[in-house]
Amino acid sequence: MTSGGLGRNLFQRPLHWEFFYDESGKALVRLHRIMGTLRRTHRALRSRGFFYYFHDTAHLAQGVLAYRRKADAEGGAPAEDLIVVLNFSDSESNAWISFPSAGTWREQIDGTRPALNVTNQGQWLPVSVASNYGAVYKLT
Repeated sequence: MTSGGLGRNLFQRPLHWEFFYDESGKALVRLHRIMGTLRRTHRALRSRGFFYYFHDTAHLAQGVLAYRRKADAEGGAPAEDLIVVLNFSDSESNAWISFPSAGTWREQIDGTRPALNVTNQGQWLPVSVASNYGAVYKLT
């Protein structure tokens, strides 16, 4: 792929600006801003480094995908570890996730979910994710 943009999807995707200020539009814009901020502030979401996909048939049956992203310490920045859980179903789902490190894991999208206290490496804990939504947990 070249840097000139060849290989990109060239179909037009017009925006329906009339929906920008209604309740659903505001919520979607807010979520996109949060996700953009997370990507800018968390190296693990931008890195081409470590990636682990939790291939679990129980997750897939519920419409849930879960994966881990990690960025090693670099240039004075500390190592970073994130767990991402996405729910593509129309109902809330619980996914059991093996957390790679002990410590306190905090949700980063809304920050309203209680922190998960992992007492030992590899501990499995349930993560509840709202329908058609997601969660990003960071070791703090």
